[in-house]
Amino acid sequence: MKQIYIYSKDAKLLTSLYAEDDYLNNIKKYYPSYEKTQFITENKLNNPIIDNGSIREKTREEQIILDKKYDLLLDGEYVDNGSIIIVEKNVYLRRPIWDKNTKIWKETLPIEELIVHLRDNILQKKFDDTAKAIGFGDTLFAGTYLRSNTPSSLKSKAEAFFDWRDSQWLKMEQLQNTMGAQITQSLQSGQAVFYPTDEEILSMLDPFIYNIYQES
Repeated sequence: MKQIYIYSKDAKLLTSLYAEDDYLNNIKKYYPSYEKTQFITENKLNNPIIDNGSIREKTREEQIILDKKYDLLLDGEYVDNGSIIIVEKNVYLRRPIWDKNTKIWKETLPIEELIVHLRDNILQKKFDDTAKAIGFGDTLFAGTYLRSNTPSSLKSKAEAFFDWRDSQWLKMEQLQNTMGAQITQSLQSGQAVFYPTDEEILSMLDPFIYNIYQES
């Protein structure tokens, strides 16, 4: 025995019943009202649709368009003139959220949190990577040379490194002020807020010119 489902020509469920495996040979034995325009399935269809003379489950897109099940829309989607429009997320959005009312992606990362990220992760990593590249283990280790009696060439290199580091801190503060002003202006004018990427911010900083301080 197996359970079967019988649907009308309009894809309406008429009945569900149990029948022998060879039910198709004598379907009226189980359902006397059966007509050839009806459809039989062995799986229940939650959202049936007739397609080219057969019955199947509606796709998510069909449920949205035909049945107006807008709760099935994904973030970045909306319906316009019977079609699902997909709005791609801007790559500059760091913490995007989809606004269903305005149909746009919005930035939700506060600039204060972005600055902490840039300071504690991106900028500090650049300092440590630079310190390692010029012969120091990291920024902290480079600082030990400022208070030591090591050869003057290493101390001079460490002093040059920290002069450069301080100048980049200042540049980051200036960038922070610039971004803050731009974001305020964007919000006031109703425009979308976009932050530069980590790579773009790093490209705004100056490289450490090691050759000037290189040991002879």
